[in-house]
Parts: sequence; C-alpha cells; structure tokens
Amino acid sequence: MKEDLNQDVLLRSWAIIIVVIALEIGLALYKLLKGQWTKKMASFNTIFELFATVVFIVILSNPNLINQEFITYMSKLFPKQFEIWIEIVCIYFNNL
Repeated sequence: MKEDLNQDVLLRSWAIIIVVIALEIGLALYKLLKGQWTKKMASFNTIFELFATVVFIVILSNPNLINQEFITYMSKLFPKQFEIWIEIVCIYFNNL
C-alpha cells in the first residue's frame, strides 16, 4: 500500500510547523526561567495554544492530506465505521 498521508501536502506546511515548535520551546524555556505562572505567561500561553490549534485545523482540513488509496483501503477494512467517520469530519470542517 502506498503512503497514507500525502507527503507534498505535509511538506507545504513544514515552515509553519517549525514556527509552532520554536514557539513551544520558547514558551517552555520561559516557564522554566520564571518558575511560576504570571499574567504575561498565561496570556502568551493562551495565544500560542489558539495559534497551534488553528494551524492543526488548517492542516487537517486539507482534503488532499489523506491519499485516496488509503481511504479506499480503510473503507474496505471498516466499511460502516470509516464511512461514518469521514462524513462526520467532512461535516465538521465544512461548517468552520
């Protein structure tokens, strides 16, 4: 079976993923140095988590992320369950 995820789609998202990782490391180091939560740290953490969530949703909402062969394989393996899951995901992301 071919790769499950479309490598080209993931490579296009590489730069933003590096930014998210760098921000996460920076936030972890800031927390380590401060030693306690502050309003500034809580604000930055909230903004970062919202940003990371949006990035994650944008990457996952790309219809070309999963190869068609993988979808066909999974639908044969789990006929009804996979079909329901695909419908739920499509409805959710179409309503964003």
